[in-house]
Amino acid sequence: MTRRIGPLTLALCLAAGATTLDFEARVCPVCGEEVAVGVLTSTNNFGGVGTDFAQHAVGDQPWWYWLAYSPECGYADWVGRFGEELPEGEAAFVRETLSDRAGEQPLWEQYRNLYLLEKFRGAARVELADTLLIGWWCLRPVNISRDFRRDYAASIVELLDGALEAGEVLPEQLVERVYLAAELTRLAGDPEGAGGRFEEAMLMPNLAESGMHDFVVRQLLLCDAPEIRRRTAEGDFAGGGGIDDAEDAVTARGAWEFFANNASDAVDRADAALMVYFYGTRLGWSAEELALWVGRFRENYAAELDRRPLLYDAEDLELLERLADFEG
Repeated sequence: MTRRIGPLTLALCLAAGATTLDFEARVCPVCGEEVAVGVLTSTNNFGGVGTDFAQHAVGDQPWWYWLAYSPECGYADWVGRFGEELPEGEAAFVRETLSDRAGEQPLWEQYRNLYLLEKFRGAARVELADTLLIGWWCLRPVNISRDFRRDYAASIVELLDGALEAGEVLPEQLVERVYLAAELTRLAGDPEGAGGRFEEAMLMPNLAESGMHDFVVRQLLLCDAPEIRRRTAEGDFAGGGGIDDAEDAVTARGAWEFFANNASDAVDRADAALMVYFYGTRLGWSAEELALWVGRFRENYAAELDRRPLLYDAEDLELLERLADFEG
């Protein structure tokens, strides 16, 4: 059976060139409908890596084509398996359960159907989390409500927590999985809860050898972004100016450089630039040095407001609008 590419290795995305497809007609083994399936023939990794381990292509993303779906009955499966005969128990599960989720569905809901089928098949929690994670990659850039994003991310975090507590995670993946649960918690709008998880990762003995140290440090700093947004908008730069601020400014600059050179959300780019500005102000940087960062966070907050306003409540929107128009 052909399985999807694991999100931590992402080997499929290492091929050079554009994302290209061959389309094949497959017959759904449950409802008998003919489904046009896109089969990847090439892709690339030129879009950089996201903070949720998504290796982005320039152009179409490869994970859009890792599954096939029949809107007639709700059956979703990995492309390599779709069209093969299903055991009667699995076909009955599709008819009895997934048919309630049939019809035209966005990709993240198709992946949820696949998750439900994989759960019925008895897949391990880590594998189930990986399936929903791919759905999250499809969902992340979309202008959709914060509550929906939070619930989708929480489903993945719950699976990761269960796998970690039960000792089901390979030792060499422990840091990555703890980090991923933390980052999804942050992206779902709970920076305080995410901060505790990132701090847990910071204390793990194999953090350095895992290659995740810089990821953890950067994202831990970003958990302070909501407070820094408020303080900057209010002109509150009191305190600090010492070694801690200097270190945070360096970390924030590193976060900006990472986000600018990889797939990232406009709000993360904005928050990183804002934090450089905030700590630079407390350190007494020149107006010329600071102006660069003001321009960067203004531009990116404006872009976030334009692209994904549904992620924010009225209070958050008002604050982001103030920062997008910040004069310094």
